[in-house]
Amino acid sequence: MVFEPLKGTLGVGPRVMLVCGYSARDVKRLEGIAKDIGVSVKVFCKEMLKVKVSEALNMECGGFFDEKLPRVILLSGLNGKEVSRAMDLLREIDIEPPIFAVTTRININMTLGELLKELIKEYIEFAKGRGKG
Repeated sequence: MVFEPLKGTLGVGPRVMLVCGYSARDVKRLEGIAKDIGVSVKVFCKEMLKVKVSEALNMECGGFFDEKLPRVILLSGLNGKEVSRAMDLLREIDIEPPIFAVTTRININMTLGELLKELIKEYIEFAKGRGKG
């Protein structure tokens, strides 16, 4: 199954996989996926919360490996086929599934903190809906 985004909504930003909430060991495993799809990996750091997503994707801050944080993977600069490939590869490795998102023309101008709050809120609402079924 190929991820079919709205025309012109993907491919926004640098080719990066931003990860949050994973251990250093799991990030190493995610780096294998990133290499396969041709992106670099950046690990979330607290300084990223107050800047726009577009800035966070270009920051170098050493990373913050905290497994207590929500697990989030944000893909940037990919087309629909590449996003589908990344999702398929994530299913093949044994790590806790993330809240998964891609950059768009709209969310790339949000602060990373705003985007993470929105993603977590959507995830909770989705989980509630699935539990009612």
